[in-house]
Amino acid sequence: MEIEAQYSRELDGYVRLGELAWTLSQRNQSLVAIDTARPSTAAVLGLHAKARKSFQAIDVLAREGYGEDAMIVARSLVNLCIDLGYICRTDSENRVRQWMARGRVSRRDMAKTFHRTPSDESTVDWTVMITRAKEWKDVSILNRAKDAGLLNFYEIAYRHGSVYEHSDAWGALAFLDLVADAVEVQPDPSPHLVDNALLIGAFAFAQVVQTVAEFWKFDFGGLDTEIHTVVSTAFERSASSHSEDSSSA
Repeated sequence: MEIEAQYSRELDGYVRLGELAWTLSQRNQSLVAIDTARPSTAAVLGLHAKARKSFQAIDVLAREGYGEDAMIVARSLVNLCIDLGYICRTDSENRVRQWMARGRVSRRDMAKTFHRTPSDESTVDWTVMITRAKEWKDVSILNRAKDAGLLNFYEIAYRHGSVYEHSDAWGALAFLDLVADAVEVQPDPSPHLVDNALLIGAFAFAQVVQTVAEFWKFDFGGLDTEIHTVVSTAFERSASSHSEDSSSA
């Protein structure tokens, strides 16, 4: 309850963002369809679904005081946001084929590590698949972010979020408190990083919603303005604090 009281504005705004995104999807549901000649349609639909679930997971973790873990999910959502933006930016069908090949080849490599034969081993042209996978891998996430016009997401949320993803010194030592001459371990739920996780999750998800809406040519009907207002109002304080933290780091 302490967290919900402390971050009531952010949490209320977060929930409202989810409601608006759902309303937008429902209003434009007739525009969403899988076209087998356009693999990008399946990719965008799948990435949107994954983004919605991650968005909800951040809310659950934040409310329970698992800010560090929420940050990991938020960073993953930023990764998705960048990849989606890159795919939808231009040459979508070719980029999706590279993206899908990268996933397929990775799955094959994992299977072979455990001496298993993938179910599609004899039905896939692996020479083509490996070439496409390399084309995706050769464009770093930094360059995908630049191409998609989402460099700020990479520089702030993705790059700095690696602290929690990879448990580096800064991230791990945050669980220790020096009290007098003793060290106290802090493994229990707390408000720590809840605001940052909600902030990153909200902005990344709002960008995903915008990218998806533009891909399917949704009619916003004014919801884009409302989404912008909700996010700006709910996270104005957190955004300012986050900016100061980043500049002093």
